[in-house]
Amino acid sequence: MSANVACENHFQANRLSISEMGGTALACYKEVLEKEPSNAEALAGLDKIAARYVTWTKEALDRGQKDEAKRYFENLRQVNPELPILAALEERIYSKPLPITPSQVDTSPSEETPSPSNSSNLGQNRHFGCLSSRHLTARL
Repeated sequence: MSANVACENHFQANRLSISEMGGTALACYKEVLEKEPSNAEALAGLDKIAARYVTWTKEALDRGQKDEAKRYFENLRQVNPELPILAALEERIYSKPLPITPSQVDTSPSEETPSPSNSSNLGQNRHFGCLSSRHLTARL
């Protein structure tokens, strides 16, 4: 069996960079590249491993599983620490949501907010702020 076939077998079995059974696709492709640095199949194999980790990281984030996403991300970093997408993934994984401050809240009147000049319409329905007339109407 050729080295690239063995590497592909590891890849297909999802033994990408960590395996309790021994060999991994990452170690296999790196071994091929040590002997043949321009081996196109091995280079493509590394790209496939990275792509799978990117997919798994994004899917874990979408499911809200940050710990799992961190593991995939760290494995991805081992495969190719120069990938441009690393910065965006790292921000999604490690950033903390910022609290909303009063200055970030839009307090400008909505179209339904009555102006002070209309306050003399005492028997009329008045609509409040950001809620529609279906949600909140007060009788004055």
